[in-house]
Amino acid sequence: MHPLISVIIAAYNADKYIKEAIDSVLNQTYKNFELIVIDDGSTDKTAQIAKSYKGKLKYVYKENGGVSTARNTGIKLAQGEFVAFLDADDVWIENKLHDQVEHLNKNEDLAMIFTNMIIIDESGENVLGHFNSKESIPYDGFIFEYFLKKPVLYPSTLLIKKNVFEEIGYFNEKLKSCDDTDLFFRAFQYVQVGLVEKELVRYREVENSLSRSMRSHECHITMLSEFLDNNPNILEKYEDLIDIYWHNIYLHYALNLYCTDKFKESRKKFLISLKYKKTLRAVTVYFKSYIKQFYVFIKTKTHN
Repeated sequence: MHPLISVIIAAYNADKYIKEAIDSVLNQTYKNFELIVIDDGSTDKTAQIAKSYKGKLKYVYKENGGVSTARNTGIKLAQGEFVAFLDADDVWIENKLHDQVEHLNKNEDLAMIFTNMIIIDESGENVLGHFNSKESIPYDGFIFEYFLKKPVLYPSTLLIKKNVFEEIGYFNEKLKSCDDTDLFFRAFQYVQVGLVEKELVRYREVENSLSRSMRSHECHITMLSEFLDNNPNILEKYEDLIDIYWHNIYLHYALNLYCTDKFKESRKKFLISLKYKKTLRAVTVYFKSYIKQFYVFIKTKTHN
C-alpha cells in the first residue's frame, strides 16, 4: 500500500527556518505526497520563500488565527488518505514517511503513527537531547491510559488517517496552545496508535519564556476541564490518573510562578496541586516560598 499523504506545514513568520522544513519534505524517499504550506498571516519573507517552490507545493495565505486554524485549513484542503504535520521550524529525516507507511503496512488497523525525535537548538547545529515516545505509546493499539500518564507527543512526528478528523472533529481553535494534546485525548479513546521507534524528526527547541509557559498551563487547565465535561465517563474510569494529571498541571504552574517571585499566586497553585495529590516536592517548595519571599523583601529594603 502506497497511500497519498497530505503534508501540512503551518507557518507564521518562519522565514528563518521554513526552507529547511520544506526541503526535508521534498527530499523524502517516499514520494506519493502533496505538500501544503498554510501561511498564518506572516509579515516576514515566509511567503516569498514558499512561493519560490512553485509547482512543488501548494501555498495558501490566511489571516492570522493561530496554529490550530492553520492546521485545520490544511486538513480541509488535503486530498490524501493520510495527513502528516510539520512545524515550520522542525525538520524530517529523509525516510520519515517511508518508515511510517512501512509500519502501517504491518498493521493496517492503526490510524495514527508517531516516531521518536532528536531535540536540536535554534541553530540546528547542536543536539540538546532525545525524545522517546515509548512511555506514551508502549505498544501498538489502544493507548489512552498510557497517554494520560505521560501526555506528551509532538505533531511533527504524526501520520494520521484523514477520516479520524471526520470522526472526532478538528483541532480546537479556541485553544491557543495544547490543541494537539486535546486532539490526541479525543482520538485515543477510539483509534489504535502505533510507534516507529526511530528518531525521524529534528525538533527545534526555540527560546521559551516563563510567561509563555504559564499561558500553556492555563490552556491545559481549560482543555482538560472541557474534555472532562464532554466525557464524564473518562473521569469515572480514570479518576486516580486524572487527579495526578491535575496535580502535575498545578505543580508546574506553581513552580513557574515561584521562579518569577509571584509568591502568593504560587502558593495558591501549590495548595490546589496538593488537593489532588500530596507530594514532598510540592510541600517543600510551598514552605520555601515564604523563605524566599522574606529574602526578597529584605534585599529590596536594603537596596532602598
